[in-house]
Amino acid sequence: MVAFLWAFEPQLTSLHPEGRQNGQWATSMRETSPYARNYLKTHGERPHPLAGAIHFLNCKTTTELIEQANYSDEYAPTFKFSAYNFQGMYDRATGVDGKPTIEFRQHAGTLSSEAILNWIKTAVGIIDYLRKVDDSTLLSLLRIVEHESWEKLGDGEDDKRERTLGPILAESKFTISDLLTAIGLHGPAAYYKHRWTRLPKEARELTPESSERSSEGAAGQPPEEQFEDQSEESEEASETEKPKAEVLDEDLEKTELDEKAERDKLDKEIA
Repeated sequence: MVAFLWAFEPQLTSLHPEGRQNGQWATSMRETSPYARNYLKTHGERPHPLAGAIHFLNCKTTTELIEQANYSDEYAPTFKFSAYNFQGMYDRATGVDGKPTIEFRQHAGTLSSEAILNWIKTAVGIIDYLRKVDDSTLLSLLRIVEHESWEKLGDGEDDKRERTLGPILAESKFTISDLLTAIGLHGPAAYYKHRWTRLPKEARELTPESSERSSEGAAGQPPEEQFEDQSEESEEASETEKPKAEVLDEDLEKTELDEKAERDKLDKEIA
């Protein structure tokens, strides 16, 4: 699961609004994990997504795996500030009482039963898929990130990289909808098809960990061959921005008009 979350972090992050993407309380594994930070210090560049996935697959113990993947420092000596918190698993592996759970921390609060159901289906579906998938199928899926030629770093250079290398994989040839379809989550794939959020290109305030990143390590080698298109034009995935007040009015109107229908749908799902 750690290898999967690492490999497809851009796709999974696109499920959430900008304020929930690599925030202080839900940090990016690719930026703040001990493995990523140590690799950058040693090699002067970020590890390729596939290399990172293979690294995690080769970890020998649960404690080694989580210590490499989950963010922790002297000011926050727990793993809870990562987007995916494996503290419960780590406690169980080290003999501490507690539930061996995995916390998905990024999703924003919502009263929409439709949004809640699809997020539950997505989180549980990912875990269920990874429990059942055979090694060769998983490796074939992970190899898709060989075609990820660059990552958005929020360092002010992302717009230039996009002009040179084209859109990132998660916003073009293999979006979150494609990923969910690939693992058999067709309902959430349809739900999120036009709801995912592009990762920002504007420069952002960097954390101490992310400020260590080298811009030279941002872009890997472009793929030798064009990745086969598995999605419709990516432009369809983002809707024209509307004023916040207009969006709020539409949301409130939808809530009032569809509340009973959503309750009926939820009752059917539970049944």
